[in-house]
Amino acid sequence: MSKAPRRWLVVGSGAIAARHVACVTQLLSNVSFARLSSSGRSATFPAIDDMVDEVFDSWDTALAWNPEAAIVANATSGHITALQKLLTFGIPVFVEKPLARNPHEAGRIVELAK
Repeated sequence: MSKAPRRWLVVGSGAIAARHVACVTQLLSNVSFARLSSSGRSATFPAIDDMVDEVFDSWDTALAWNPEAAIVANATSGHITALQKLLTFGIPVFVEKPLARNPHEAGRIVELAK
């Protein structure tokens, strides 16, 4: 069995992102979370910032943090961009539903995952 990820990047700032952070926290101990705010906006669900150790404002700083896993819980329109970044770096991801806006975009995501 492989070692469980300890550094989780959260892409998203709403209640669903916070719920996923809470679930991972219940399942794993000694986990660190960082939230990416690539839009520069503050959290839409303020409690999430109480649940994370870092808040990054760019993909470069978020990826330099060396996350071992990621939760993608932003708007569906942003999933493809997040997955392009994360999968390029080989970071395992959990993606909130729906995966994509349309079948074409879903196909692009499947190709990225390969």
